Amino acid sequence: MLSLAAWAHFRQRPPTRRLALVSLAAFAASGLAALAIKFMAGRARPALADAIWNPMHLSLAGRMDSFPSGHVTTSFALAAVWAGRYPKAAPFCYGGAILVAMGRVVGGSHFPSDVAAGAALGLLVGWWLNRRLAPGGQSVSHGS
Repeated sequence: MLSLAAWAHFRQRPPTRRLALVSLAAFAASGLAALAIKFMAGRARPALADAIWNPMHLSLAGRMDSFPSGHVTTSFALAAVWAGRYPKAAPFCYGGAILVAMGRVVGGSHFPSDVAAGAALGLLVGWWLNRRLAPGGQSVSHGS
Protein backbone atom coordinates (compact mmCIF):
# COMPACT_ATOMS: atom_id res chain seq x y z
CA MET A 1 0.00 0.00 0.00
CA LEU A 2 2.80 2.40 0.86
CA SER A 3 4.57 1.56 -2.39
CA LEU A 4 1.41 2.51 -4.32
CA ALA A 5 1.27 5.87 -2.52
CA ALA A 6 4.97 6.51 -3.19
CA TRP A 7 4.61 5.55 -6.85
CA ALA A 8 1.63 7.88 -7.25
CA HIS A 9 3.46 10.72 -5.54
CA PHE A 10 6.45 10.51 -7.85
CA ARG A 11 4.31 10.09 -10.98
CA GLN A 12 2.85 13.57 -10.34
CA ARG A 13 -0.58 12.54 -11.65
CA PRO A 14 -3.32 14.01 -9.44
CA PRO A 15 -5.96 11.30 -10.14
CA THR A 16 -3.46 8.53 -9.39
CA ARG A 17 -2.20 10.37 -6.34
CA ARG A 18 -5.76 10.83 -5.05
CA LEU A 19 -6.53 7.13 -5.60
CA ALA A 20 -3.39 6.16 -3.70
CA LEU A 21 -4.21 8.46 -0.80
CA VAL A 22 -7.84 7.32 -0.60
CA SER A 23 -6.64 3.70 -0.75
CA LEU A 24 -4.17 4.30 2.05
CA ALA A 25 -6.88 6.00 4.14
CA ALA A 26 -9.30 3.11 3.45
CA PHE A 27 -6.70 0.54 4.45
CA ALA A 28 -5.85 2.35 7.70
CA ALA A 29 -9.40 3.34 8.70
CA SER A 30 -10.93 -0.05 7.96
CA GLY A 31 -8.13 -1.91 9.72
CA LEU A 32 -8.39 0.26 12.83
CA ALA A 33 -12.19 -0.03 12.89
CA ALA A 34 -12.01 -3.83 12.60
CA LEU A 35 -9.39 -4.01 15.35
CA ALA A 36 -11.48 -1.84 17.70
CA ILE A 37 -14.54 -4.02 17.13
CA LYS A 38 -12.45 -7.19 17.62
CA PHE A 39 -11.38 -6.00 21.06
CA MET A 40 -14.93 -5.05 22.03
CA ALA A 41 -16.51 -8.25 20.71
CA GLY A 42 -13.81 -10.68 21.89
CA ARG A 43 -15.12 -13.59 19.82
CA ALA A 44 -12.71 -16.53 19.65
CA ARG A 45 -11.60 -17.95 16.31
CA PRO A 46 -13.30 -21.17 15.14
CA ALA A 47 -10.41 -23.42 16.22
CA LEU A 48 -10.51 -21.94 19.73
CA ALA A 49 -14.27 -21.65 20.11
CA ASP A 50 -16.58 -24.06 21.88
CA ALA A 51 -18.85 -25.52 19.22
CA ILE A 52 -21.97 -25.02 21.34
CA TRP A 53 -21.27 -21.90 23.41
CA ASN A 54 -19.14 -19.08 22.02
CA PRO A 55 -19.84 -15.93 24.05
CA MET A 56 -18.49 -12.58 22.92
CA HIS A 57 -16.77 -10.39 25.50
CA LEU A 58 -14.15 -7.66 25.84
CA SER A 59 -10.75 -9.02 24.90
CA LEU A 60 -7.22 -7.75 24.43
CA ALA A 61 -5.98 -10.89 22.65
CA GLY A 62 -6.23 -9.39 19.14
CA ARG A 63 -4.64 -12.31 17.27
CA MET A 64 -7.12 -14.72 18.84
CA ASP A 65 -10.21 -12.61 18.18
CA SER A 66 -12.34 -13.37 15.16
CA PHE A 67 -15.15 -10.82 14.77
CA PRO A 68 -14.98 -9.09 12.31
CA SER A 69 -12.35 -10.36 9.89
CA GLY A 70 -9.70 -7.68 9.43
CA HIS A 71 -8.52 -9.15 6.13
CA VAL A 72 -12.04 -9.05 4.72
CA THR A 73 -12.70 -5.56 6.10
CA THR A 74 -9.64 -4.06 4.41
CA SER A 75 -10.21 -6.07 1.21
CA PHE A 76 -13.74 -4.75 0.81
CA ALA A 77 -12.74 -1.20 1.75
CA LEU A 78 -10.08 -1.22 -0.97
CA ALA A 79 -12.45 -2.90 -3.43
CA ALA A 80 -15.01 -0.14 -2.83
CA VAL A 81 -12.40 2.57 -3.39
CA TRP A 82 -11.00 1.01 -6.55
CA ALA A 83 -14.43 0.10 -7.95
CA GLY A 84 -15.46 3.71 -7.37
CA ARG A 85 -12.50 4.91 -9.41
CA TYR A 86 -12.73 2.21 -12.10
CA PRO A 87 -16.42 1.17 -12.35
CA LYS A 88 -15.77 -1.24 -15.25
CA ALA A 89 -13.31 -3.15 -13.05
CA ALA A 90 -15.79 -3.41 -10.14
CA PRO A 91 -16.50 -7.13 -10.70
CA PHE A 92 -12.77 -7.86 -10.42
CA CYS A 93 -12.35 -5.64 -7.37
CA TYR A 94 -15.26 -7.19 -5.51
CA GLY A 95 -14.46 -10.65 -6.86
CA GLY A 96 -11.00 -10.45 -5.29
CA ALA A 97 -12.48 -9.35 -1.97
CA ILE A 98 -14.98 -12.23 -2.10
CA LEU A 99 -12.12 -14.68 -2.67
CA VAL A 100 -10.36 -13.30 0.40
CA ALA A 101 -13.58 -13.75 2.41
CA MET A 102 -14.06 -17.31 1.21
CA GLY A 103 -10.46 -18.15 1.98
CA ARG A 104 -10.80 -16.92 5.56
CA VAL A 105 -13.79 -19.22 6.17
CA VAL A 106 -12.44 -22.24 4.26
CA GLY A 107 -9.08 -21.87 6.01
CA GLY A 108 -10.81 -22.03 9.39
CA SER A 109 -9.73 -18.56 10.51
CA HIS A 110 -13.24 -17.09 10.69
CA PHE A 111 -16.92 -17.89 10.98
CA PRO A 112 -19.16 -16.83 8.06
CA SER A 113 -20.63 -14.08 10.27
CA ASP A 114 -17.11 -12.69 10.82
CA VAL A 115 -16.54 -12.26 7.10
CA ALA A 116 -20.06 -10.90 6.51
CA ALA A 117 -19.50 -8.25 9.19
CA GLY A 118 -16.04 -7.49 7.78
CA ALA A 119 -17.45 -7.08 4.27
CA ALA A 120 -20.19 -4.72 5.49
CA LEU A 121 -17.75 -2.66 7.55
CA GLY A 122 -15.24 -2.49 4.69
CA LEU A 123 -17.89 -1.40 2.20
CA LEU A 124 -19.11 1.33 4.54
CA VAL A 125 -15.60 2.66 5.09
CA GLY A 126 -14.69 2.50 1.38
CA TRP A 127 -17.90 4.13 0.18
CA TRP A 128 -17.72 6.83 2.86
CA LEU A 129 -14.11 7.69 2.03
CA ASN A 130 -14.91 7.79 -1.68
CA ARG A 131 -17.59 10.37 -0.96
CA ARG A 132 -15.62 12.40 1.56
CA LEU A 133 -12.21 12.51 -0.12
CA ALA A 134 -13.23 12.85 -3.76
CA PRO A 135 -13.22 16.36 -5.24
CA GLY A 136 -16.49 18.22 -4.71
CA GLY A 137 -18.04 15.38 -2.72
CA GLN A 138 -18.47 13.32 -5.91
CA SER A 139 -17.46 9.70 -6.20
CA VAL A 140 -13.87 9.04 -7.23
CA SER A 141 -15.07 7.74 -10.63
CA HIS A 142 -14.40 11.01 -12.47
CA GLY A 143 -12.66 10.93 -15.88
CA SER A 144 -9.00 10.12 -16.67
